[in-house]
Amino acid sequence: ERILLYGAPKSGKSRLACAIPWNSFWGERAIYVAADPGSASLRSIPPGDRVHITVVEPRPDTGKYDPLHEAVQVATHKWDASLLIWDTITATAHDLLAAYAKLSNYASNQISYGKPGTPEHHVQPVMGDYGATQNSIMHLVNLLFDQPLHIIVVCHEDWAEPKNANECIGGPATVGSAAIR
Repeated sequence: ERILLYGAPKSGKSRLACAIPWNSFWGERAIYVAADPGSASLRSIPPGDRVHITVVEPRPDTGKYDPLHEAVQVATHKWDASLLIWDTITATAHDLLAAYAKLSNYASNQISYGKPGTPEHHVQPVMGDYGATQNSIMHLVNLLFDQPLHIIVVCHEDWAEPKNANECIGGPATVGSAAIR
């Protein structure tokens, strides 16, 4: 099964994703990709479900963090489980966007803040950074779909108001508004 689950912050997305009937069609074990800050604690997951979950944090313990490399490693690993839950692809997308902006491949004279080489340094993303991020997210989803596992991708929700429209459209949030539609 391939499931995209999205909703507002604190609406129970993680809890719902992990509240499956264990020892059934879904299997006995799940890999839980804790991409959202703080999600590795599994605080919102009932203890009875936690025992079936192996938490994976897509950040190295040491060294430089490359969000694409880490995400691809997780998405292509041969897991000893029947289910992979990615919580959230929204956080992964924001990490990718920040990394692509720092690379400055898509603009010259980008606006940056803070002193380079320090923790406060960050760069304003440009349109090409958003496109590269969307492309990488689709690449990751394709890699996940190649897995012989059930996949649940958790995403925050966002809203967009299309031009010349008197309504809002809601949908999954990655970066930009393309995925919402």
